[in-house]
Amino acid sequence: MKKIIMLIGPSASGKSTTEKLLFKKGLNKAVSCTTRKPRKGERNGEDYFFLSKEEFLNKTSLIEKVEFAGNYYGVSDEQIPEGKTTVLVVEPKGAKQILEYYKNDINTKVFIVYFDVSKWTMLKRMIKRGDGFLNAIKRVFRDDISKNFKRLGLKPDLKIKKDNNKSAEEIADYIIEFFERK
Repeated sequence: MKKIIMLIGPSASGKSTTEKLLFKKGLNKAVSCTTRKPRKGERNGEDYFFLSKEEFLNKTSLIEKVEFAGNYYGVSDEQIPEGKTTVLVVEPKGAKQILEYYKNDINTKVFIVYFDVSKWTMLKRMIKRGDGFLNAIKRVFRDDISKNFKRLGLKPDLKIKKDNNKSAEEIADYIIEFFERK
């Protein structure tokens, strides 16, 4: 049995932080492919597989492909092992593709965790991680994840409100507990 937990939410909502904690707690982290440039401290094959646009478009093993902010992102089926719970950070379009890909697979369960966060919190987090004030402002007000989520008919199995006082550690533990019962 394969189990996939997809983390979806706006930029700077805590998806990547939560993904890293879930990975440390034993869940399988699927390393996505992207054509964007690495951020400071990111490593190829660990944070992402950084590919050229041509390499990405020619990769045949991707179960989802999305374009976001001028870059491509995708996950290879090679990153979803049998017998483990895999965590993916995806955009709504990618989630829809993955749900479609596995819809008739009785040996795979796919779940959605949606991270809800205020624009103010997004802005503060983007600036803190070094995105630059003007770039952060543009991204916050251009972000349409929640609209796309609803437009595509996606429904979360679990919704996380990231403006609360819970630590990332507490949120990761809650996600694990919630999906152990599924």
